[in-house]
Amino acid sequence: MKEIQGKKVFYIKGLSDHKTSTVASMDPYYRNIRVSMPGNNNLDNFGSLPNARNINVCLNGQPFKMDVPDIVVNCMADPDSLEDRLKYLGSILPKFKQRNPNVKIINAPEGILKTSRNDISDLFQGLKDVIVPKVVKVFPTSRRDFIEKIKASGLKLPVIVRAAGTHNGIGLTRLDDFSDEQIEQLDKFALNGGGHYITEFFNFQSPDGYYRKVRIIMLGGKPCIKHMLVSDHWNVHGTSRVTVMGKHPRFTEEEEKVLKKGNNNFSKDALESMQKIYKTLDLDVFGLDVSILPKGKLVVFEINAAMEFLTTNIPQPKQVMQQIEKIRSGFFECVSSN
Repeated sequence: MKEIQGKKVFYIKGLSDHKTSTVASMDPYYRNIRVSMPGNNNLDNFGSLPNARNINVCLNGQPFKMDVPDIVVNCMADPDSLEDRLKYLGSILPKFKQRNPNVKIINAPEGILKTSRNDISDLFQGLKDVIVPKVVKVFPTSRRDFIEKIKASGLKLPVIVRAAGTHNGIGLTRLDDFSDEQIEQLDKFALNGGGHYITEFFNFQSPDGYYRKVRIIMLGGKPCIKHMLVSDHWNVHGTSRVTVMGKHPRFTEEEEKVLKKGNNNFSKDALESMQKIYKTLDLDVFGLDVSILPKGKLVVFEINAAMEFLTTNIPQPKQVMQQIEKIRSGFFECVSSN
């Protein structure tokens, strides 16, 4: 990677309007603190380019002067919470290019702005062998208002409800009907006019009663499966690695077979549809969470750049760590290529 030696690489994150961040990790002496900011991915901490001058930049809503980089890695990944920061970055990138025509942009903000859940649904209806459930964004002010908006959305029950700007399955709620017991679930949301997503639920339960979720990372248009999780609940979390897969070794063996099979898990039409997604979003690095259906078809849960690409908070089997290293190498290649 001599071509990037000494080059200035800006990893740009954004602080949301709530101006919140959390301590992701630190050593026992309260040093080496790593901060996590909602709406940003982790490419700055785990994809830093060797031999380059890696510089972290945080946009906080105030204009400031920056040196001109050679490479910009946009870590802002959520258009709901970071729309203003993404638009600001989009406004200053032409100035960078005026001063350095060869500056390389990874994950241009215009592409990220296309990845809200409702926009993804609207953009990718009708793909061959890739099912993207319908999504509507609403701004409810009360429980009654929320119910009326769900009924007016035209979506079929059951539906999944979540607050805009949330990820990792946080607050995810399934509404099966409009009974009192089901409707009471809506009280967990702050019904103050903020954005919420309603998504048609696609039943992806396998014949054995379990639910399977596969994460695909797209690197320069090339799909790479990171992992497969198996759960006994429709809201598949990383913790199922321990709670379900840890108790049933056959699922880890199944995951290994899926990883070895690679893109042969997908039908030809599904692979072509993934290329259409890549070309439409024009993002260098992003992910798809899917379930693989019979005959290599896919149902999509989400498509965005806000996923955990390289990290894991739970010990992973050897085959998953090998995939993570492939993704890391693919990221380096994507960033350093001309």
